[in-house]
Amino acid sequence: FHLAKTNVSTVVGALYRPPTSAQVRGLEHAECMAMMKLGAPILSPARMQLRHLAVFAAWESEGAWEGRTNIIPT
Repeated sequence: FHLAKTNVSTVVGALYRPPTSAQVRGLEHAECMAMMKLGAPILSPARMQLRHLAVFAAWESEGAWEGRTNIIPT
């Protein structure tokens, strides 16, 4: 998995349209999720951390992801 601190528009874009293998060479599948603060009330702005993104990605091989710093378009 990959964790990133970024801006709100990048997180919302990644949640709406995650990266695909057509966009990123070597990527097989990716799931993007906004991070949450555990223990915060369900309907609280503090719960959803829309400046932090968690990406679970499956790569073709270890070499496919080495040296990558950005798989989410900004």
